[in-house]
Amino acid sequence: MGIPLILLLSAEALLRLAGYGYHPHFFQKLMVHGRSVLADNQEYGRRFFPPGLVRYPRPFTMPAVKPPDTLRIFCAR
Repeated sequence: MGIPLILLLSAEALLRLAGYGYHPHFFQKLMVHGRSVLADNQEYGRRFFPPGLVRYPRPFTMPAVKPPDTLRIFCAR
């Protein structure tokens, strides 16, 4: 049981190192005009929908570092 698990984890690591696939998180860190921001990941919906039905988030950016005493609330429609 250990060898198949090791092979699977090795294949996953090699594919990630080779850059295969897409970033699986909703937010992605970018540099815009010299500042670090979080932006939407247009590939995120590919995890949940088949190619013809993929849903894309509305484009947005926000500062990557939240100011002190600030609360971020996200609502989806």
